[in-house]
Amino acid sequence: MLCVDVNVLVYAHRADLREHADYRGLLERLANDDEPLGLPDSVLAGFIRVVTNRRVFTEPTSPRDAHEPRMPSSAG
Repeated sequence: MLCVDVNVLVYAHRADLREHADYRGLLERLANDDEPLGLPDSVLAGFIRVVTNRRVFTEPTSPRDAHEPRMPSSAG
C-alpha cells in the first residue's frame, strides 16, 4: 500500500499552485495504479486544515469542497 502526505493532496487540489499539474498527475497515476492507495485520517484532516485556512490561502477552499474532494480516476 502506498500513502501520500498532506502536501501531495494540497498541491494536487489547488490549481493556483505552480506545482499543481505535477502533483495532480502523480495522484492520478497513483489512484489508477494496481497498488492500493492509502489516505490515513491524519493526512485527510491535515489536508482539510490547510486548504480551508485563510492564513495559508487568500481564497481558501470551502469546507464543503474540502470534505468532498474528487479523487482522480480513469472511471470518471
